Amino acid sequence: MDIQSIVAQLRREASRIEQAIAALTGLDSQPELRRVVAEPKKDTRELFRRMCFNALVSNIDDHPRNHAVIAKDKDWKLSPAYDLTPAPMIAQERRDLAMECGDMGRYANAKNILSQHARFLLDEHDPEGASSMGGRR
Repeated sequence: MDIQSIVAQLRREASRIEQAIAALTGLDSQPELRRVVAEPKKDTRELFRRMCFNALVSNIDDHPRNHAVIAKDKDWKLSPAYDLTPAPMIAQERRDLAMECGDMGRYANAKNILSQHARFLLDEHDPEGASSMGGRR
């Protein structure tokens, strides 16, 4: 799919959105997300996966306006991912994200991200949840 097709698809999708709430942040969004969405466990798991993806591709342009909840009908849900900006890795030993992702702040590593698994309603031994960040399946 070329970029024009993707943009056209996003515009069609956006025209059907009735309501949206932007400015969710990585660690601070879970209480609000869990409060408003129809499927909190599904959406918090997806937000966690996005945080892991951001760490893996060194997305240093992540910010609160890149995450939103939308309502097409009556139920709210996490919006599709958008504005992903992978960056070349500068250092193998230390990478930081744009937003805090764990107990050690913005440090983009598995231990730091897994430190907050419970806030995303994940069990650290769940093979499709928190432990997948550590490479185990």
